[in-house]
Amino acid sequence: NRMVDFLGKQQGVSYRSLPFAKWNDSLYIVFPHDYSIYSLTADRCENYCSFDFGKNNMFPESFLSFSSDERTDYIKRKYANFYELPVGGISNLHISERFIFFTAVHHVSQYKVFIDKKSRQFTVGYVTSTEKYPFASSEFLSIYKDKMICCVSPESVLGLLDRRKDLKLEIDYDFFRRLDIADNPVLCLHTLKSK
Repeated sequence: NRMVDFLGKQQGVSYRSLPFAKWNDSLYIVFPHDYSIYSLTADRCENYCSFDFGKNNMFPESFLSFSSDERTDYIKRKYANFYELPVGGISNLHISERFIFFTAVHHVSQYKVFIDKKSRQFTVGYVTSTEKYPFASSEFLSIYKDKMICCVSPESVLGLLDRRKDLKLEIDYDFFRRLDIADNPVLCLHTLKSK
């Protein structure tokens, strides 16, 4: 294997949500349809923490042992539509010095869950864009230290700046005005703070 420079323009961003998270020298994992985070060592998989979303919002423990077909049959028998489905499990796991972050799909909505490790305070919901932070709800990529990393297309940035000339953002307008619609995506680093 070797690394070589990419000579062409990047046409987009692609990433996969892996079930693993690394923090310091520890490795963590989540499993589909499970409501726990596990720490991994060379010879052990131990429960790091578990979440109780309420009996009606969780698949039964036996669901973990079902085959793919059995899971499909169970869901078809038990739930009339997507709006009755329980939380599907934990995904997009990221751990930093201060936060545990993951997403959980309930019904048809993906919720972001932030846990402040120091205060043990949970924040569950959506990250929404505001006047001051118009790109906060852009495509989530990762958590790094206490920053949420998202990406936004140059077309979206230029469109917003063109439509909203009245915005007073703490950004380098000259930099953003030099963007070309065909440029690579812009990475946004949002600092996470407790209220």
